[in-house]
Amino acid sequence: FLYFIEHIFQMSIMRRVSAGVLPRAFGSRSVSMGVVVTGAEVAKVRNVPVELVTKLVKPAVAQWTGVDILGRKRLASLAATVSAKPLVSIEAEIAKAPPASPVTNGRELFEKTDFKSLEELITVYERVIYQARVAKAAYDVLELQSFHIKDDLKRGLSAFKQAYLDKEKARLEVVKKEMKEKHDIITSVGAANFTTAIFNDIINLLRLAGEKQEQARMMALKVLDDMTLLEIAFDETTQLLLKNITFGDGPFDDSSLLFDCVMYPERGEISVATNASLESVADHALKTISARHQTPLDEGRLIRQGDTYPMLQRSPE
Repeated sequence: FLYFIEHIFQMSIMRRVSAGVLPRAFGSRSVSMGVVVTGAEVAKVRNVPVELVTKLVKPAVAQWTGVDILGRKRLASLAATVSAKPLVSIEAEIAKAPPASPVTNGRELFEKTDFKSLEELITVYERVIYQARVAKAAYDVLELQSFHIKDDLKRGLSAFKQAYLDKEKARLEVVKKEMKEKHDIITSVGAANFTTAIFNDIINLLRLAGEKQEQARMMALKVLDDMTLLEIAFDETTQLLLKNITFGDGPFDDSSLLFDCVMYPERGEISVATNASLESVADHALKTISARHQTPLDEGRLIRQGDTYPMLQRSPE
């Protein structure tokens, strides 16, 4: 009889999950952010000795255990509070009634506050990051001004008088100084209020809520952009979350590698059956892509930079 009751209970949970309803944890639904998963917790879930967890559990499996199994167990109750209200709209609400002074205790708020709903968490998040958003908007305006000044200086005496060029050079220095000030404000907001663990928890929470409401997944992508804006370092957990949110990848999937193959079909034309170094082979591949797509490459720094795709690289000109 007990087995029959347990079977009915399990079937009920399975139907709720298949219907897109996240199971809620028993007891209180309050959750805080910034919790780091330990090896002991992973070992307990995988039923292996703690001292052997790194040898018996593959790193990808251990990473996924912390993100999905343990993360779901801790965050599912809060993720279940997601509603149809777009979370991205909270930014505009905060802009209409901004905090009177910059928030400097964000890290304490995230780690010690027991959040009762996802909307409450994102409201606190937007209040904390508000100053960085204002600084970024001002930075973008200044950056456009610097581009305009540099264009004028590049045209030089062929288009402008020397007095105007001297004035623009002085103005460019002022703009650069103001840009640095705005950049420092942005990074200070990140350093004072956030950690990688806090961001990982917020992103993972939105990922789980995104299983029920797509707008929560879009908010997760926005938070990933904010993490880059504040210059908070990604770790392996962040990278796994990014792949899962963007491509639906699990621990052993690599859609970004497939994307590389689609982006660079010309790499198949490059032979590695030579005595050349890998760097020269890679340079050859980039030059082939450059010729195929009329994308100019620079022989110096830009040909080796790793933060953009080769197709997107341009010469300094």
